[in-house]
Amino acid sequence: MKIVKYSPIYGNNIGDLMISKCIENLFLRHGIIIESRDFLMRDVNSFEERNIKDNLRMSASFFLQNRLPWLFYQIKKTKFELSSSSKKYISSLDGVDGVIFGGGNILMSNKGCDYAYRVVRMLKSTPDNISKNLVFCGAGPFEFEEKKLIKSLIKLSDSIFVRDEVSYEYFDNNEKVKKIADPVFTLSDISVARNKSSKYIGVNIIANYFSQSEILEFAKQLCEISEKLNMPIKIINTAFPQDSIAAVKLKNSVKLINKNILIKIEDAKSSPQELADIYSDVGVFIGCRMHSIIFALTYGIPSIGFMWDDKVSSMFDEFYKDKKIVNKIVLSKNKFKLDNAVLFAMDIDQMSYLNEIKSSIYLGVEKIVCNLNRSLK
Repeated sequence: MKIVKYSPIYGNNIGDLMISKCIENLFLRHGIIIESRDFLMRDVNSFEERNIKDNLRMSASFFLQNRLPWLFYQIKKTKFELSSSSKKYISSLDGVDGVIFGGGNILMSNKGCDYAYRVVRMLKSTPDNISKNLVFCGAGPFEFEEKKLIKSLIKLSDSIFVRDEVSYEYFDNNEKVKKIADPVFTLSDISVARNKSSKYIGVNIIANYFSQSEILEFAKQLCEISEKLNMPIKIINTAFPQDSIAAVKLKNSVKLINKNILIKIEDAKSSPQELADIYSDVGVFIGCRMHSIIFALTYGIPSIGFMWDDKVSSMFDEFYKDKKIVNKIVLSKNKFKLDNAVLFAMDIDQMSYLNEIKSSIYLGVEKIVCNLNRSLK
């Protein structure tokens, strides 16, 4: 059985890379080798932060998606239709039995993103004798063409497995759609956190979420919790390049408030073991990007998160299945108390929840494999 998987694995987002590696490992347990390819037809893990051309292109894209999303959406759709991407995709399917799209947040049309449109177009061009599956996908937000895109995704796919309740709700309880938690919760079964300690407060910050005054408030409360716990701070970047700029702003703000606080910035690596090592000395984690938080949770690190997107609270819902817990550890940037949330999280038995969600993922993959085998008969 030859299965190819398409997802964003360019390398500028470590979460996307770990999703891919975890999916490969989950299917390998069933004797299925997944060949992963980048969703946008780029070389896998080829992003270099110091590539000036890439940085300029991404900065221009960032401006358009925030200021002129509809125009950006039309540009992206037109570019896909005129480019060689579709032809490359079709030619890549020779000898393929099944194709997977996912995981990650690829079923969306928010801020000019054409991912859902692209998935639909690729599904349409896939021959009928090839099994077509959406696996571990995040759905939404849909700013444009929501109903049309959802209808097409259901019609064209043999199976759809989404990662959380927020994603599931977009499909109106369609019987073809099932839920399975994010595969990155199983990362700790691939790479072990060596020399584990609780030295640092881990932090992740996402670009353009906090205003300057909110960054200062965040920094002020970080200083307070750092002093209370007697722990230095480690900011962990998991997406590039914009988040790196936000990390520097946060570090400078902490130093402005208290120059004696020890704080450093580390960039997450694309190797699962190197990533595990970066998290190995983190005792508690305060995150923005969803996968930066999942990285912490999979290594049993007490974690809280900021509600910059619905997927953050939805991820915690899948992990804890307890709204009382989630409501105390998911924070709003407008009103939050870090110390209360951090101390609450540190009292939770993380491993029992982790073991439960891992079991559900392994069981879910068995169902996906059964669906694959059934669609290939």
